[in-house]
Amino acid sequence: MRRHICLFEDDFTCFKNFTFEYLQPLLVLFVLLSLIQKIFNHPTVILEPPLTQIYSSETVTVRCEIQESDGSHWMFIMSSAKLEPPSTSEYRISRATESHSGEYKCCTFTLCGDIITLTVSFLLSHHSPGWGRG
Repeated sequence: MRRHICLFEDDFTCFKNFTFEYLQPLLVLFVLLSLIQKIFNHPTVILEPPLTQIYSSETVTVRCEIQESDGSHWMFIMSSAKLEPPSTSEYRISRATESHSGEYKCCTFTLCGDIITLTVSFLLSHHSPGWGRG
């Protein structure tokens, strides 16, 4: 059975004699490949040290990893804490401040991974002037 695919209702945008028999297996293959990519090549955020809550002035590294990678996947870190995400697969935060708090996720060109929320809390020093005064 032959059908036409039309983008608009005119002859110019119609693909005549298009067979859906060829489209269906390709569509199924595309969906299966997309699912396999999401399952096995899922970009993941790794925190070192593996803590989602740190204190100000501490250091943390945010890194992207992907399973089954040969190193050819281009990955980057997206952050709600910064206006421009670092264009690298590893981001080292030295002397963290509360402004580094936010959501971090790793992305490839086709897929983003799960979000990790990093919270940087202000730490009062026990050596602050006036500490312990009544």
